[in-house]
Amino acid sequence: MKTKRVRRAERLSAAERVAARWKDGHLLMPGLAPLSLPSIAAKAHARNDVTGAMAHAFSRWGWSRAIFPIAGQTWSADIDALAVRKGGGNTRASIAPA
Repeated sequence: MKTKRVRRAERLSAAERVAARWKDGHLLMPGLAPLSLPSIAAKAHARNDVTGAMAHAFSRWGWSRAIFPIAGQTWSADIDALAVRKGGGNTRASIAPA
């Protein structure tokens, strides 16, 4: 069962996300109670969300660019490799460009 706070966070507009900031170890977002990093991390681990990522970029007079499939959507960036860690760190995966 989702809490009201989680449902509200999922509906944040792009402008509200831009307004998010860190202060005294808490993430502050418009209309929400402050969230501590440990509580955010605990929720990400419990949901098996991405908890870490590493990217590689290469430039030889121009940056490499690739499109990656992430959570059923495509994401493009000026990188040529992407690896993620999910949940408790037991799931590691390199994501091949689409």
